[in-house]
Amino acid sequence: MRLRLQVPLLEFAEWDCGLHIDPLTHWELAVIAAYQVDADWGSGHVTLAVPRSIADEMLRPARSLDIVEVPLGR
Repeated sequence: MRLRLQVPLLEFAEWDCGLHIDPLTHWELAVIAAYQVDADWGSGHVTLAVPRSIADEMLRPARSLDIVEVPLGR
């Protein structure tokens, strides 16, 4: 399955001490690193080719990712 993801921007810590907070979990970062097939880092769009079980997990509303399924062949 192919998924297209808008990678969220790093956020600054509330107390503004210069720390960045990554809105992605370690699992989501690992999926992006392992299954990335195309990326436009300037716009933050990444295309992933993932097994169905991973796609189902990534598409769960609880993950609140900006992600859509992309038909194969595109």
